[in-house]
Amino acid sequence: MEITVLTLVVDNVGETKQKTLKIDYEITSGSLNGMTSDVNSTSLTLNITANESGKLHMTIPRIIIDSKSTWDGNIDDIFYMVIDGEEVDYTETVTEDHRTLEIPYMEGSEVIEIIGTTVIDDLYTIGDNLAVATMIGM
Repeated sequence: MEITVLTLVVDNVGETKQKTLKIDYEITSGSLNGMTSDVNSTSLTLNITANESGKLHMTIPRIIIDSKSTWDGNIDDIFYMVIDGEEVDYTETVTEDHRTLEIPYMEGSEVIEIIGTTVIDDLYTIGDNLAVATMIGM
């Protein structure tokens, strides 16, 4: 299953473009109900329903959320992963364009927050498998 992110890109000279990004995900039990970004906390918040313990496997384009070293912006850093206010461990594989996360969660979990160093502006879901976002100055 995947979510399509329709992105309104506004560049520095006032031209508007549209870009489509995809977030692939699988959830072993329950459902992913929505997602939003917060540029102030550089986080991506996922609202889930977890009928039993399971795992969320996501492949996220780096343009949506990324985490780079504060000492050298070219080196990948870890995400800070929080489920319902508690820090959790996760596993990850990375490519040049994507970060793939496997996030275990417990029965009853509701909110997964992925905190990095950059996140896309104004991402929010607007329906099943569809989200919109804006990118300014790209």
